[in-house]
Amino acid sequence: MSRASFGALTAAGLLSAAVAHASGAPEQEGIYIQAFGGWATANDQRLDLQCQGGCLGQDRRLFSFDDAARYGAAVGMGFAPGWRIELEGAYQSHDVSSAFEGVTNNLRSIKLKAGGSLDAWTVMANIWKDFQISEHFSCHIGGGMGAASLKLDPQQFSLFGGSGHLKEDWVFAGQLGAGVDFALTKSFTLFADYRYLITDRPSLDGFDGGEGVGKFQANGQDFKSKQALLGARFTFGK
Repeated sequence: MSRASFGALTAAGLLSAAVAHASGAPEQEGIYIQAFGGWATANDQRLDLQCQGGCLGQDRRLFSFDDAARYGAAVGMGFAPGWRIELEGAYQSHDVSSAFEGVTNNLRSIKLKAGGSLDAWTVMANIWKDFQISEHFSCHIGGGMGAASLKLDPQQFSLFGGSGHLKEDWVFAGQLGAGVDFALTKSFTLFADYRYLITDRPSLDGFDGGEGVGKFQANGQDFKSKQALLGARFTFGK
């Protein structure tokens, strides 16, 4: 993750904490579980392929991805005054929509046959601040940090006649989010979230350039994802 991106996440997190101190909060104390699902985007990925030995040279690839479903679950605890902490796991898989080869600075010089997918697993430790709006409605803001597993498995992805299968890489991840909650009962709440996820740059080993070409390492870019989610939360002991 670039220093600018990490700085933006940190600044936004500090801002949300400052706002939290000045606002009222609903009573959502207790242990809870929640599940969610929705829509997610993925930014383009430029892969710089570097020789790991016995190579004829280096190359680049540019991949674009379709939007995808994202779904996950979390277990957490709410405590006064309106704070929640949780451990969350989630998954999304984006199909490759287009792929280009570029041995020069022109990354769109040669179009490749698109195929395969980009898979992302995330494990995040989150903190949220809740604000009461009415008897049943509240809103929240917060974010979290953790790790993401990124794996690009591009089918029919050739380099000098080779095939590609890139091993996954675990990298640092952070997210910010905000949303609204509707309490059906004291125990059961529906919510809608908007989130922004960003990770550090993955380094994906295992690319086979083909017979007589050698192995390559693929260095990617920060993974970024915008997400719109719907979910349900159940709080025990209410």
